Amino acid sequence: MPRDANRFSTRISSSSSNKHVVAYSCRKAVIQANTEGIQDGVLPLDIEQINAIHAETMLLGRLVNDLRLISVAEAGELRLERQPVEPIGLLEKVVERFQAQCTPKGVELALVLDQNLPQVTIDVDRINQALNNLVSNALRYTPEGGKITLQGKRIEGNPSTLEVSVTDTGAGIAADDLAWVFDRFYRADKSRARFSGGTGLGLAIVKQLVEAHGGRVWADSPVNQGDGQVNGTRITFTLPVSGARPPVAAGE
Repeated sequence: MPRDANRFSTRISSSSSNKHVVAYSCRKAVIQANTEGIQDGVLPLDIEQINAIHAETMLLGRLVNDLRLISVAEAGELRLERQPVEPIGLLEKVVERFQAQCTPKGVELALVLDQNLPQVTIDVDRINQALNNLVSNALRYTPEGGKITLQGKRIEGNPSTLEVSVTDTGAGIAADDLAWVFDRFYRADKSRARFSGGTGLGLAIVKQLVEAHGGRVWADSPVNQGDGQVNGTRITFTLPVSGARPPVAAGE
């Protein structure tokens, strides 16, 4: 085995919990059961079964890739290709990407931006990944007729920091769960753990990517929506603005 693969394997083994093993084993068991069912004639060899096996295979691949990303980031070895970026354009593109997914669900996707937002120096692909995870998660838990708000704003009295948030009007997160939502495989809504289509690592990845940029991330729930409603969840993260000298992540 190559040295890098050895190091990755060792890191995964040493940092993984029983949850990692269970998640991998469950996905593998589903794929195996479906293929064996087809082989034994119990399940039909049709497009529905093929699609089911394909979906589980893709999810298993995402699980492995997500674990690898978290492992590399925790070891301080995540490489960031930083470049100066205008946050307004960055956030507008996120809304454009997700509009087609929100409309069929009857969910409004709004963008709220302060004027003259400061430029940030970031790895665009990594921050896009974090934003995609947050909006996807918000869409998963926002009911028909609900609203998701993506906001970018300055922090009063702190010109060296940009604040970005994603707010939904879903059921929200219990107070006892808020401290754990950024942990690997943690799901506040246990009833949806097997059927949401995610790996359970989305918010853990957001935390690692934001912290690698020198920012921080937190969750608030319920949220005062400003129209008399108090519900939903807001995930907020910060990024140092250009010239603010963010901490240099190991591996850069």
